[in-house]
Amino acid sequence: MNKSDQKHVLKVIPIGGLGQIGNNMMVLEYGSDAIIIDCGIAFKNNWSGKREVLTPDFSYLSNITHKIRAIFLTHGHEDHIGAVGQLVSKIKVPIYCSTLTSLLVKYKIRESKVDPEDLVLAINEYQPIITGCFTTEFFKVSHSIPDSMGLIIDSPAGKIIHTGDFKIDHMPADNHPMDLQRLATKCNHGVLLLCSDSTYAEVEGYTQSEYIVKKNLDAIIRDSNKRVFIATFSSLITRFQQILDSADLYGKKVCFVGRSMINNVSIGLNSGHLHDPNNIIVNLNESKQLSENKIVYITTGGQGEVNSVIGLISSNKHPELRVTHGDTIVLSSEIIPGNEISVGKVIDNLSRQGANVIYNKLHTVHVSGHGRSEELRLMIAITKPQHFLPIHGEYRHLIAHSKIASSMGIPDNNIHVIENKTVLELSQFH
Repeated sequence: MNKSDQKHVLKVIPIGGLGQIGNNMMVLEYGSDAIIIDCGIAFKNNWSGKREVLTPDFSYLSNITHKIRAIFLTHGHEDHIGAVGQLVSKIKVPIYCSTLTSLLVKYKIRESKVDPEDLVLAINEYQPIITGCFTTEFFKVSHSIPDSMGLIIDSPAGKIIHTGDFKIDHMPADNHPMDLQRLATKCNHGVLLLCSDSTYAEVEGYTQSEYIVKKNLDAIIRDSNKRVFIATFSSLITRFQQILDSADLYGKKVCFVGRSMINNVSIGLNSGHLHDPNNIIVNLNESKQLSENKIVYITTGGQGEVNSVIGLISSNKHPELRVTHGDTIVLSSEIIPGNEISVGKVIDNLSRQGANVIYNKLHTVHVSGHGRSEELRLMIAITKPQHFLPIHGEYRHLIAHSKIASSMGIPDNNIHVIENKTVLELSQFH
């Protein structure tokens, strides 16, 4: 390829998230322009339950800093926004995202001693954003946090669809399902490349709806005669709302415990993404004054982290909370690979203390925010891409997703299974 041809090539560079869980980050580069999609952290597996935070390797960006026009964030989970603070301390360009994501990422940026107010811009669905030669629109997807988005990116080489994390839930917790027909219309004139979430590519069928979790948690809260502790991810705002609504229905109060969780609840309440029915949220001191059958605690620690609220309670080290016989403790989260032993220890310790511990093997108290194989097939059918790039997953997930793409008729030469820092080059003539 000569130098003239190279000017007309789209480069797709995964910085993180391909061949691993977490560190999701991608660069799209064409000529003198580049944009960044997501910038997340990852957690190093540690059998002791302690977590080491990993950030993406920004070295590729050092040679193209002058080209970078913008950062686009698909949603507010840590594995997609957790390293933005470190990034903007090096590269200050506009950051585009949905309303809730903007509030969450501003908090992350402030932690890095950078003022986010002139950097972070909240954007509506299907609002075109022009950054150099790229024109980008967000489209809503269903995931386990409100305001999750995919991206439609027009470049001189062709259209790129980036799904972000998604599943196809016709009864999502926020009552706003994906508009599949509108997405299909946007793809009518051809899609050069589909970059699609691979996390659950190995699993057949469809991911269950959040409606199932709501029904089961409602029954647990209703039937409990003592305290209920529900441990989940600190960003699962839609799950918080399900629990708040059920607690209110049965005359119970709710107490959030854990710094990151309390911060996200505050953001959700202020933004309108979370509602406190009848002022049932109480603080920790107030919760201790209530009858044991009138309080629900929502805490961190669903992954068995030793310093999380549930981790400390399980080892009798929490300064203010202890398990008593008959308490119900729900682990409302999926075990991230590598955390099985630490979660098992937490379950054992809580059970020894007389708690009734409920987790997914016993009862469906969590469903994933990632689509299974049939949802991934549907995304390919809607977008009809010329090229396919499986993203977001361990290498085996990428392989499984590539086989789905092949079964949908995409030529094997146009299916690209690559890992971090591998440069994929495409052109409109490819």
